[in-house]
Amino acid sequence: MRRFAAVLVLAGLVLSTPAIAQQNGAAAGGRTTIYTVKGILLMPGEAYVEEADAYFDIDMSFGVSGTIDAKLGDRIWGGVYLDLLNVSAFDESALMFDGGVGIKAAFGGVNGKPLWRPGIGFGYGNLSSNAGLDATQYLTIRAGVEAILPSGWLAEALIYAAPTGGNDDFTITYGPMVQLRFGRAF
Repeated sequence: MRRFAAVLVLAGLVLSTPAIAQQNGAAAGGRTTIYTVKGILLMPGEAYVEEADAYFDIDMSFGVSGTIDAKLGDRIWGGVYLDLLNVSAFDESALMFDGGVGIKAAFGGVNGKPLWRPGIGFGYGNLSSNAGLDATQYLTIRAGVEAILPSGWLAEALIYAAPTGGNDDFTITYGPMVQLRFGRAF
């Protein structure tokens, strides 16, 4: 039921984002919606399993991300994201879906300068079952800065963590870890 509710909330946000952008378009001026596609490099880190009182290493992992951001004010953007990560640990890999909402400030972006967007996001992550461990769910938190060049190419650096998570059998947390992202804004 929790998964269904989370998916329903995210779907509602995705559907409402263009309407929010259209309402704010006249007041905000210029571009009101930014779509991005990014490749993700998740740097190594560690997770903690409370029941075993043990840490385990998470290896460097790769993924892809998509975002839709709407201009909410003169220098404020809000939107939704969906990340797909191939998380690796103990010579095993599992697919993690992480979707959520974020808010970003905006600086620069005029006269051929990059648009800098520091921000924070909150999400719901679901790591598929692997190596005998049932699927686990997480509250994810991220904070970082994105730089969009006038050409539309972008780079982003984030601190990423899950302060709570697990399944019925285990309580698992991870991070903070660094994510580097590179992609394109449309």
